[in-house]
Amino acid sequence: MPLLSALSSQSSFSTAIKVSVCCVTYNHAAYIRQTLDGFLQQRTDFCVEILVHDDASTDGTAAIVADYAQRYPGVIKAILQSENQYSQGVNVMATLRGSAQGEYLAYCEGDDYWQDPDKLYQQAHYLDTHLDTVMVGHATQRIRADGSVIPEPKPTWYRSAFNLNAGMSAYQLKTLYSMVPTCCKMFRRVPLFPPKNAQNTPYSDAIKQSLLGQHGKYHFIAGLQPAVYRVHDKGVWSKDTALVQQRKMLGLYRILWGYYLAQKDLIVTLGLTKKMLVCLTKYVIKQVLVGFR
Repeated sequence: MPLLSALSSQSSFSTAIKVSVCCVTYNHAAYIRQTLDGFLQQRTDFCVEILVHDDASTDGTAAIVADYAQRYPGVIKAILQSENQYSQGVNVMATLRGSAQGEYLAYCEGDDYWQDPDKLYQQAHYLDTHLDTVMVGHATQRIRADGSVIPEPKPTWYRSAFNLNAGMSAYQLKTLYSMVPTCCKMFRRVPLFPPKNAQNTPYSDAIKQSLLGQHGKYHFIAGLQPAVYRVHDKGVWSKDTALVQQRKMLGLYRILWGYYLAQKDLIVTLGLTKKMLVCLTKYVIKQVLVGFR
């Protein structure tokens, strides 16, 4: 392994940025320092930019981000909004992705964090040497707001594991065989053309994963310390009830089903048909259970 140095010592942005770290944050004052410190501890032998977008937080998050950007001007770029963009229908992460300069992109929201200092180096090295792979990931651990660990659910015929400790083919990426958590993955900056009816939806991350399947497969890197996904009542996804989450997933599959049908990709369309039927069955069951309460 070549000599690596922490990003906190990077003095300037190179014209050849290898990795762009994209972080969207909103009212994460209690967590954002841990997130940014996880970025800065990364050890690489290439240039990295960290783009942090604060969406007009009201709890002091923006001040923390601005302070870090001032202290580490050669690595952190702060985008501080005066008006909330998400509430205006703006896909903030897509906007941030559009301004990224790196060959590879790594996402982490402002309430999650990384533990392994070699995460970026190992992921970028794998993509450098495996051109048939479009995305890499590693283990993820879920915790509650109080820091306690959430046990992994047992996989069943209707529910995959939160951590899929294996790779996925391009077909499996397209049909969302298993969702790769945002905070653990890195992927190539390739052109993606999402369906028009996917604009301003709550599942743009899942649609992006499906579209990445048009460019290659997914590889799971074992041995890295887990990235940490924080579950709390202010999270965009975790704040929803199980019934609402199921309804959103059904909407997601409908969008992708129509997209691949228009692309005349019948194999993927059939795979998504099966996913829709399972999702619809689960939704109906949950509705019935809610009615009995």
